[in-house]
Amino acid sequence: MADIFISYARADKARVARLVATLQANGWTVWWDAEVSPGKEFDDVIAAALERAKAVLVVWTPTSVASRWVRGEARIGADRGILVPVRFDDAQLPIDARAIHTIDLDDWDYDAHSPALQSVCQSIAALLSGAAPAASTQSAPELRPADKPSLAVMPFVNLSGDPQQDYFADGMMEEIVTALSRVRSIFVIASGSTLCFKGKAISAQAVGRQLGVRYLLEGSVRRSGDRVRIALKLVDATDGSQIWAERYDGTLEDVFALQDQVSLNVVGVIVPTVQNAEIRRASSRPTQNMGCYDLFLRALALVGAYEKAEAFAALELLDRAIALDPQYAMAMGLAAYTHAQVVVSGWSDDLTHHRRLALDLGRRAVQLADDDAEVLSWVTGAYLPLDENFDDSIVLIDRSLALNPGSSLAWLMSGWLRAAAGDADRAVEHFQMSMRLDPCSSDRGYQLSGIALARFGQGRYVEAAALLRESLQLQPTVSINQALLAACYGHLGNVDAGRAAIAGYEVLSARELDERVTLLRRQEHRKRYLDGIELVRRAG
Repeated sequence: MADIFISYARADKARVARLVATLQANGWTVWWDAEVSPGKEFDDVIAAALERAKAVLVVWTPTSVASRWVRGEARIGADRGILVPVRFDDAQLPIDARAIHTIDLDDWDYDAHSPALQSVCQSIAALLSGAAPAASTQSAPELRPADKPSLAVMPFVNLSGDPQQDYFADGMMEEIVTALSRVRSIFVIASGSTLCFKGKAISAQAVGRQLGVRYLLEGSVRRSGDRVRIALKLVDATDGSQIWAERYDGTLEDVFALQDQVSLNVVGVIVPTVQNAEIRRASSRPTQNMGCYDLFLRALALVGAYEKAEAFAALELLDRAIALDPQYAMAMGLAAYTHAQVVVSGWSDDLTHHRRLALDLGRRAVQLADDDAEVLSWVTGAYLPLDENFDDSIVLIDRSLALNPGSSLAWLMSGWLRAAAGDADRAVEHFQMSMRLDPCSSDRGYQLSGIALARFGQGRYVEAAALLRESLQLQPTVSINQALLAACYGHLGNVDAGRAAIAGYEVLSARELDERVTLLRRQEHRKRYLDGIELVRRAG
């Protein structure tokens, strides 16, 4: 096999060909996919070449950065410690590649004596000789940007006894890989790197080591007549333990609709499942010398508690993460949401300061990651209670849903926005979609209170009150639920319960219930809320 594997985008083939010629002039053998012979299995040949290469040269350009194939091959090279990245056209590197020293070739101009090209050749020569290349090491480990969990979707096993059904099993795998690749918080190995394991008996630990991933999604397909059963399980590749398992039944009447449905459900479950597993992993590690991603995970676990002390502890962790990586949009989005949580709950004597930080961090997060569904969701969650940029928030959350329709978080935030806007039926649909995608979500209290807000806007006070009581059982520290519950009781004539709800609000927020109703955009809905509170106070 060749000494050097080159990963690149097809659009850059002419430029890469010149680079290949230069490397070959040094006496090295080079593999790039222009050499795949007709009739050979394309993915298998690439996987074999990548596995046996002594150096992986990835060519970053604005086109290749957008390619999940190139990103996957680069990650494998990095995990094996043989990656030599170069860049053209000042390409914006993927976030998990920014800590690796990348050689800029914009000034190369095909000059064999160019200092930049010489640096590339020195790095490759060091790898081929067995030495560690200086150019591929992290220049500042303490400034390493946010890591992310890595996952490979293994080839699905066809249990139907009919080899002709392989097409469905392979298609199901591809659909799930494509859907998961939309989620920027998880690194997903390209299917070309996993298809080489098809039909082979190999342990999860061995696959994890070879691909450099922490999780494996395994699946099987069994067909009986027109019925099909798809069984899936998520495995921790470090020890082979099973984290999650599910099965889906359907018919082959519409193959593509079934594949879409299963892939959407899988994304909705896999993302929070992996996130929870990562939180447990981060929580077991010592607090010193933590990376950005671990800091984010610990903060995320605290924010969900909706408690004052936990919120400020989370902000401290997020500040540390952003200091380590000023481009870490995910931490900025969560920090914006948490500052907004402080404002709406009245947990500070300087709410103006926290409001300003929430808006500033939200804007910066969107500028850095306007194609990350999770970041956009956190930012819209920050804007809503601050009564800020409502129309922009609708645009952001719609973009988030388009980027990742399997995101339970995006559907949750969209539900809140629709409920606030008075679009009750649509809001309830979005909350129900959030619940279906993540049925065991720790956000169930927010889902229920969101539905309650929508029903309150419709004047369905009995239903809204029941939902709010259930939400408060799950999340008893959310003060705005007490305020809305008091208004429901006012309209229902239950004065004592209304007084208790107002008192509960004032204890939780350490302030009197005022007339700010930022979660209701329509004037008639705000009046309905204020009338309910007034009915309780007059009776008192």
